[in-house]
Amino acid sequence: MKKYLGFFRELYFKIINSIAFYPSLIASVFLAFAIAMMWAEYTKPLMDLKDKIDFLLVADKETAKSVLTTLVASLISLTVFSFSMVMVVLNTASANLSPRVLPGLVSKKAHQVVLGFYLGSIIYCLVLIINVQKNEETYRTPTLGVLLAMIFGIMCLALFVYFIESISRTIQTDNVLNQIFKQTLRHLEKWKLNNQNDNTSLPDRKDWTYIYSTKNGYYKSMAENRLSKLLQKHDLQLYVRVTKGTFTVKGFPLLSVSRDISNDEELIEEILSHFTFYVEEYTTDHYSYGFRQISQVAIKALSPGINDPGTAIRAIDMLSILFIEKTNIPDFGFYNNEEENITNIFYKEYSFEDLLYEMLAPIRTYGHSDALVMLNLIEACKNMMYADKLNENCKHVIGAFVKAIIQDAEEYISNASDKEQINQSLQNLVEDTGLEVPSSI
Repeated sequence: MKKYLGFFRELYFKIINSIAFYPSLIASVFLAFAIAMMWAEYTKPLMDLKDKIDFLLVADKETAKSVLTTLVASLISLTVFSFSMVMVVLNTASANLSPRVLPGLVSKKAHQVVLGFYLGSIIYCLVLIINVQKNEETYRTPTLGVLLAMIFGIMCLALFVYFIESISRTIQTDNVLNQIFKQTLRHLEKWKLNNQNDNTSLPDRKDWTYIYSTKNGYYKSMAENRLSKLLQKHDLQLYVRVTKGTFTVKGFPLLSVSRDISNDEELIEEILSHFTFYVEEYTTDHYSYGFRQISQVAIKALSPGINDPGTAIRAIDMLSILFIEKTNIPDFGFYNNEEENITNIFYKEYSFEDLLYEMLAPIRTYGHSDALVMLNLIEACKNMMYADKLNENCKHVIGAFVKAIIQDAEEYISNASDKEQINQSLQNLVEDTGLEVPSSI
């Protein structure tokens, strides 16, 4: 069972993040409810209820069948159209924004619930049609069930209006960026809350031994609580040597542990089973995925086929805010098992320098000939310099990035008016922050 723990974890993540998860779950609930209604329809409490609302019920068999058949046909049409709209949104997002944002759009719960309600209502009506029997002697029309089917049909119409409105907002670039930005900001705050013990430091790992990866793929998550208990049981400390999202291959030194367990293959296998590898990027998994998705949207906006520097500028502004939050996050994290009051899991985090280079350097490269983009990058650096408790290393990193901006501007921007604006922005940066960089190009 331990051998397949990692497989089941990966399968679990794939299922809950699938576009079919909530629709399937809701459809199953409707199926169970329809079967329950077939049994409960003619119980005394419901028969008494039907006597009181007789004016709302459809008693004629043919009329009931006609209503249910119409509902099924109409709801199938709604479902097909809604699924088509989802595909259009995903195709548009991939073409105009970035393929990296697709997992977040696919897993949007509200749209899945709407589609699930459609499917559930269809299944409910089909079960009721089966229950409309042809034997005239024993036949009783499921009048309450038909009334509920009509109510579900009306609710589906309301949900369809909501779905169209929601899908039209989802496809807008600003809304996609805002959603990613808010999720990333929440995850940064959550990370700080979970790692707020200032007294915790990385242990000396000089004599620690490696555990090598047995899989190819992107490292995405680990079952921290169960892993911590396992490590405590064997009196071990563990350090994850790569950041989330890193691609690893078989034989890669993924982990290091406080003592040599190379002869205990079963323990090594059990430790590795707590780690999950998959391809999709969800901003709820790690804050770096949100940084990366916003950066990719900006890069896509600067491509010749899109040519939308306004979106790139908005993305840079959002990244500057996120980087300000990142300045107070160290280069490592840890997991504190509150039940046992023990910290035995440590893991590598993105450094400010690595994250800044990975997210902003491509934007600088693709936007080096656009004066507005370069001006906005300088402004973003100035905003980051205003951050409280900005350490000297972060100031050095920002200074190096500003020098890279200046070098690109000198090479690719030739218009005198553009140069004047950039020089003015650099002078403001130097005067306001004291950053030691050239004040002109």
